[in-house]
Amino acid sequence: GHAQSSSVNLAEALLAQGLAKVVDWSASMLPAAVSAKLRATERAAKEQRLRMWTGWTPPTSSTAHLETNDTKYVGTVVEVVSGDTIVVLPPGKNAQERRISLSSLRAPRVGNARAGRQGEPYSAASKDFLRKTVIGKKVSVEVDYVRALPEGPTGPATSLTMATVSLPDKSSGEQHNVAVMLLVRGLATVQRHRADDERSSQYEDLQAAEAKAIQGKKGVHSGKDEPVGREPNDASQNANKAKQMLPHLQRGGRMRAVVEAVLSSNRLKLTIPAQSTVLAFSLNGVRAPAPARRGGGGDAPRDAEPYGDEALRSVRHRVLQREVDVEVVTCDKSGAFLGSMYIGNDPSRMEDLSVMLVRDGLARVMRRDAPPELKDAESAAKSSKLRIWESYVEPTEEELAAAAAGGGSQNGAGNSAGGAGARPDTRETFDAMVTEIEERGAFWAQRASNQATIERIQGALKEAGASAAPPASRFAVGTMVMCQFSSDKQWYRASVESAAKDGSSYDVFYVDFGNRESVTADRMRPLTPDLLSTPPLAQHFQLAYVRVPSYNADGGSEAVELLGEVLFQGMCSFRVEETEKGEGKGPRLSATIHKVTVYPKSDAGEASSSSSSSSSAPVSAQAALLQAGVALLHPRGSRPGPHRDEAVRSLKGHEDEARKAHRGIFRYGDPGSDDEL
Repeated sequence: GHAQSSSVNLAEALLAQGLAKVVDWSASMLPAAVSAKLRATERAAKEQRLRMWTGWTPPTSSTAHLETNDTKYVGTVVEVVSGDTIVVLPPGKNAQERRISLSSLRAPRVGNARAGRQGEPYSAASKDFLRKTVIGKKVSVEVDYVRALPEGPTGPATSLTMATVSLPDKSSGEQHNVAVMLLVRGLATVQRHRADDERSSQYEDLQAAEAKAIQGKKGVHSGKDEPVGREPNDASQNANKAKQMLPHLQRGGRMRAVVEAVLSSNRLKLTIPAQSTVLAFSLNGVRAPAPARRGGGGDAPRDAEPYGDEALRSVRHRVLQREVDVEVVTCDKSGAFLGSMYIGNDPSRMEDLSVMLVRDGLARVMRRDAPPELKDAESAAKSSKLRIWESYVEPTEEELAAAAAGGGSQNGAGNSAGGAGARPDTRETFDAMVTEIEERGAFWAQRASNQATIERIQGALKEAGASAAPPASRFAVGTMVMCQFSSDKQWYRASVESAAKDGSSYDVFYVDFGNRESVTADRMRPLTPDLLSTPPLAQHFQLAYVRVPSYNADGGSEAVELLGEVLFQGMCSFRVEETEKGEGKGPRLSATIHKVTVYPKSDAGEASSSSSSSSSAPVSAQAALLQAGVALLHPRGSRPGPHRDEAVRSLKGHEDEARKAHRGIFRYGDPGSDDEL
């Protein structure tokens, strides 16, 4: 308490004469205004060196070395690290992000999965409240002090910038201390300081806010465990789980999500709160240049592609920890969902992130059937020679004609010579739907001509599956069965590839779609004779004239991801360049593998025809992979002939473009022989 004689406050009088000093533990019990006045009185006595402060030497400010604009500024919060630490981007074209910790505050420590450390109670609530409060908003930063951290087992010596961060009230203009907002909700505690320690410039306000939370038994002061929410279903690192969830997310349409991490300019980690789902996500139909990679964790270091780091910063500053809308289209082999992402605070005026990146010259369109806004954005970026298009040169009419007759023609290069005596092009062409993508440019597809048969078989399977009894005996390897697919619970024809010793589970191959799954015996039934008579409807294909890396090789996973973006758009046009024997066993595989050229189609009913128009000339899957630097030309893998030579000539320009721009496998120079892939 404090004693008062007549109109004189004895505590203030003693402090003013240098006969007493403030004691933190008792001062914290006083009202904030009273405590602040006592500290100001003590500070005045110190500066005058009165009595007990005769030999007092003021401590050196830890911020003395900082420039004025480094101690007080307004910036945008781009990341919330924990309940007491944020990352702020000051204004300016070349401004660097600054990591700021809230002065005199301690939030519950967040967990670290890699270190095997559990988060303290209320750590998630503290971080999430701070994220919702400040992410993407302009805040005022006033640096109070800098704390040096010595070298330790967790890292080298470093320093923490401790600051008071305030959020302006839009209506009144008043500044609200973010630390006070946390404390009053019981989501943090005030750090106790020694007498001469530097502290928050609003330390008394922090103490008062904490006292309110203690009195109200809020948060960490409640004496209760933090409420545990539903454990999210994490499919971000499980390709099988991702594929099982795909139909459910596709039916969900446009969903609200939170961007938890920006792994690269092309890959993000999202949480969908309504579905309690965590997933990996990539923008569909566009590709941004890859940023630099430091290496570690089994990954080799990698230099950035041109403008790769800028693309990463752009995505990070726009979406990290923000609430966005996403719409899932499909899923690639690695388990990443492909789709569209819309950002903005006004639901009626949200923008497509893909369009924004393409418009800024930080991504290129990879889909032939891309929507008009994407094509227009890319055309504008090319015309302005923005970033990745800085060296872009409009193709000549001769080059456009050659592209339309060769790598850009769906009817092949064999007729490009034209004129009398030109041999007719006898290569088979047809439309098909790609159903499964494998490594090394291989995939499975269903011919459009078989769609009626597929529908008939699926109808028969639905009826048979509902009435068939569970198996009375085990299934042998190679047996054709009907299986209930885990994702949509529908029945499909499959071939048994392997079985558990006790017969409780089997590995099966879905012969009409080309994908595999492990299933339990209760999801299998014998196949009726009428369903056995139709041969497998999924055919095995491989891209002709190119060599694609294996999935674990450099560029392999990117190739699978890109091929999915190109081919999983609907019906595609196929042209068979040659056919060779496969290595399939039994009904699982066709005995042949068709090496093909594939063109995505914007409409399943569109006829396969060549075009000399530059605006409608299609781009083959081979051209897309070569242009991205995730494949090499491989003419030796095909039989010699005029078709091969013309196709290789037309595709070489795409490979040369990737080599010149140091994309993908060319980022360290020419990889040499394609046999090394």
